[in-house]
Amino acid sequence: MGLSGNICIIFGWALVALLQISSVSCGTSTIVCTEVGRFPHPSDCGRYVDCIPSDTKEHFLVNEGHCHGFPYSASLRRCVSNEEEPGCTPKVGRKRRGVSFPDEEYNFLCTDDMSKTGCYNCQLKYECIGGQAFVEFCSTGSTCSDNADFGGGVCLPYAVTAADGRCKCDKIGVMPDSYNDDYFVFCDTNADPPKVQNYKCPDGQKFNPEVNTCQDVPPEPCSQEPVFPPCGSKIETRVNPNDCAWSYTCIPGYDVIPACCTGRQYYDESSGLCKDICEYVPDSGSSEPECGTAGRMANQNDCTKYHVCLPGVKEPYESKSCPEGTYFKDTVCVPGPLPEDCFTFSYSDCPGYEEFKGTCLNT
Repeated sequence: MGLSGNICIIFGWALVALLQISSVSCGTSTIVCTEVGRFPHPSDCGRYVDCIPSDTKEHFLVNEGHCHGFPYSASLRRCVSNEEEPGCTPKVGRKRRGVSFPDEEYNFLCTDDMSKTGCYNCQLKYECIGGQAFVEFCSTGSTCSDNADFGGGVCLPYAVTAADGRCKCDKIGVMPDSYNDDYFVFCDTNADPPKVQNYKCPDGQKFNPEVNTCQDVPPEPCSQEPVFPPCGSKIETRVNPNDCAWSYTCIPGYDVIPACCTGRQYYDESSGLCKDICEYVPDSGSSEPECGTAGRMANQNDCTKYHVCLPGVKEPYESKSCPEGTYFKDTVCVPGPLPEDCFTFSYSDCPGYEEFKGTCLNT
């Protein structure tokens, strides 16, 4: 077990941080930690003892915790509900509280597992007991660790958690939060004890470590329906050029019927199937001709649009759309039903094409 004798009860990190010895004597009681981890209390099934390596790595810091009146599971190394350990009658009542406390705001962490523990972020640990979340804000000089030796969620001294590569600060400044990209941490390892302070990104943003700042969260695929091009008089299903994950089916006299490909897929018009974007074969080039003379030139991919050309300039000056209910013919927009060949869509015009071309086509 790594424990021998009786356990000396020590409350609070302030006392624990001063201990750099292998045993603690309290009258006739002595505790000796010989290995790292969380262990059962020898006289109370509702308590546990954390044996934490000190800075010397040869001795241990000793910290006692309790399960808020619930049993402790030696096999799981965490607190559990009474149903999970029916033979345990804890000596510590539920009204007695330590540094951790129940908080309904975090009960959502327990929906998939009513008895688990973990790190919500670098400064907040949680444990689920019967679906109720108990949280603890780590004190100055300590951060949260998901170390399995302690059941998967515990506040430990920074020197211990940094050695595991979690919530580690390499310099003074802002660093990512190891557990939650809704947060980031300010680091100052020159402080004594080291300062690791959490900050939350604004709502709707997450921390991007590549640019070291909070950024807007891109919408989930298929969560925002794009604008659909006007339909012709033919029943057909086409790719939506405004978002190639979407297709739309035109049924004259009825509304447009949209559909979306999930994940990193696009709608392949030739097969009528959703395909992985990394399987896309790029177009050989744009079908758009160069400007010849000044004036208006038809858009070869969309008859509802046209280009404006300037004298002596090959590239179109700008592209414009015809009024609703009209299409471009010869040199002007004319009313009437859209021609069957109105759209000759090129996948290289898809929004996001350049992005996935760089990540897929070169692999």
